[in-house]
Amino acid sequence: MSSQDLLRYVDGSSTPPLEINPEYIKWNQSDQIALSWILSIVSESILTQIVSYDVAREVWVALAKAHASHSNICVLQLKRDLQNAKKNDKSMLAYFNHMRFCVNSLRAVNKIVSSSEYSQWLVKRV
Repeated sequence: MSSQDLLRYVDGSSTPPLEINPEYIKWNQSDQIALSWILSIVSESILTQIVSYDVAREVWVALAKAHASHSNICVLQLKRDLQNAKKNDKSMLAYFNHMRFCVNSLRAVNKIVSSSEYSQWLVKRV
């Protein structure tokens, strides 16, 4: 989007001029290109949730809210997995790989797990 100078239509830095302003037509055309681009890359299940929006910025905000909600649920689930993980009949390698997967997944969404916290989870559950 940035290579086509369309990012400003989704990040809020370009606001629409009044409809009576001659620049509105140009702004609306660019906004509709940005909107079309977004709508063309989302899955059908997501498309049904955002198809009613008319402006690229509205779609972008709706997608961000939906993603944030999903991310928060994933973070909670990963933390719960870490807290409840037990070695049981798993091999040590499988147990460590599961724990490492959870920690790396948390780190991927900028939820930092300290080394001491990770070590405590590993030792407590073995």
